[in-house]
Amino acid sequence: MRTLQATVALATLIAAGCSSDGVVGLQPDAALQAKSVHMVPFKANQSAEALPTTGVVCPAGSLPTKASPTGTGTHIGKYTGVSIACFAFTGPTTFDFVTGTNNVVAANGDELWFTLDPVARGHGAVVFGPNGPSLTWSAEYDVTGGTGRFAGATGHVTVTGSRDLSTPGAPFLSDILGQVSSVGSS
Repeated sequence: MRTLQATVALATLIAAGCSSDGVVGLQPDAALQAKSVHMVPFKANQSAEALPTTGVVCPAGSLPTKASPTGTGTHIGKYTGVSIACFAFTGPTTFDFVTGTNNVVAANGDELWFTLDPVARGHGAVVFGPNGPSLTWSAEYDVTGGTGRFAGATGHVTVTGSRDLSTPGAPFLSDILGQVSSVGSS
């Protein structure tokens, strides 16, 4: 009887391991197809023009901002994209980011996607200097995938930026620094 129970248990394990329903088990083919993930430094500089926020939905109590960044970054080269963020004032001249995305497109069409880190998020302020007021901020973003060579990409970046508020239409200027994965066959 114990031999029969052991045989049934082994058959169940093998069947579960060979199924395609996401059950983790004995799947030698999956091990052969495993991808190695290697983190590489990522650095970019971008300038972004403000866009109308029509259609941007933010959580209650927060306000939208939308921009069209253009920049140059390591592993992506020249890029364009769309950046959307929702922020909430925490004081007369300070704010916290609530949600945000920055999706960029390389010259060849490959996309790299960034989403505001749900815990670290970010903050900013209006500061008054000798040349007038400016907006400064810092935010944390997770790399959440992409297309082409960035399909399945992961990582984390810090975005620091500023905007001259004394010049109408001045661009948002940002520096992006962090790490992104380089996904390839092992």
